[in-house]
Amino acid sequence: MSVINQDSSKFQANNIFLQPTWNCAKNCPGCYVHEKENKFLAQQMNLHAWQHLIVDIVGGREYIQTNQVTFALDALPTGHDNLDAPSTRANMKSIAAKYLECMAYYKSSDIECHITTNHINDLRNYHFGMAIQNLDLLSISNILSIEQIEKARELAPGAKINWNVTSGDFVSQVKRQGWNEVKKILRKVDSVYMLLHKAPMGQAGNALSDFFAAVSLIQDLKTVQPESEGQACAAPSLLSKFNLDGCMNDSRQFLKSGFGCSSNISRFQIWPDGRVTGCAYNSQQQYGNKAEHLEDVVKNLRDAKERYEFSGRNAGNCCTIPTELKNYSNNKHLKVMT
Repeated sequence: MSVINQDSSKFQANNIFLQPTWNCAKNCPGCYVHEKENKFLAQQMNLHAWQHLIVDIVGGREYIQTNQVTFALDALPTGHDNLDAPSTRANMKSIAAKYLECMAYYKSSDIECHITTNHINDLRNYHFGMAIQNLDLLSISNILSIEQIEKARELAPGAKINWNVTSGDFVSQVKRQGWNEVKKILRKVDSVYMLLHKAPMGQAGNALSDFFAAVSLIQDLKTVQPESEGQACAAPSLLSKFNLDGCMNDSRQFLKSGFGCSSNISRFQIWPDGRVTGCAYNSQQQYGNKAEHLEDVVKNLRDAKERYEFSGRNAGNCCTIPTELKNYSNNKHLKVMT
């Protein structure tokens, strides 16, 4: 990927995460999107502004240039408990369709495009009518069978499939399905991103015990021989497919060196109202103004780059993961900082 040019008049980043809606039908425990919606009310950037933003990021590159963009594809609401479901569904589908259209026909050669979704059925329910083209990575939180992976590859041919699983859910799935069934899934996905279940930024309660339980569990994979499945080249080891939560890695490095994470420096989250935070888990602070146009989003991005949320002026605004990691390490006598 290209290096950020600080002298450019465009806003430049390494990674931008797009959260286009508050209206996900799921109520996952600890959802940072619903957390922010409940605290600050559900202001929404208009459909045209969202479409203009997507066109510029994915293909136009006139105002914003990023090496990687991730689009949150949320579960569509039904009419059973939401009277506004038809219009909400139409809006969500229109924004997602613009993202897919730009990837298929206008994608810049120097950008990676990702989609993250909770379950393969959430992707299927959008009924795009065609395979997703030019997607680099499809991250799915809940993968329960190899059949779901095969369906994902049909819907997004050419995309790498990433299992974006929280550590607690991973441990529970191994206990429920057994290692042999989970290993079948591991052999079929391209990668696994092992997530720490985080408290909202500035609050205590990050699920460190679940995380280290999962890390301990996957050490068993060191003894698992990779299956080549008749291919000329040996398949990668299952353990090599795992990537551990970036916030944990950043916190570990911070405790060693004093240097923090890249949020607000080269990584940004655009919320449904067009406001911007550096950290995707920062649901407790409200910055900038609701955006009406693409230019407003760019202003919010530039404002976000002028602050640093990882270690704010007030203790309540700081990331709590480093302190909790240090305390957990000391209590458990773990050498997690070496």
